[in-house]
Amino acid sequence: TMTSTSSGHHFVIATASAGIAFVLFLSLASLLSVISDVNNMKVETMEEMNDFRHMAESM
Repeated sequence: TMTSTSSGHHFVIATASAGIAFVLFLSLASLLSVISDVNNMKVETMEEMNDFRHMAESM
């Protein structure tokens, strides 16, 4: 009974570790997606600001 309990604990620990690794991977992927979205928004905002500045200077 000692070995089956030990292997049961190993299975639980291995399963928990795999779950944590999966959640960590999803979190990192989400973080990279958010960073990409913020960067794209920054680029679009700068382009619109340049367009506005050119329009304001031409008046």
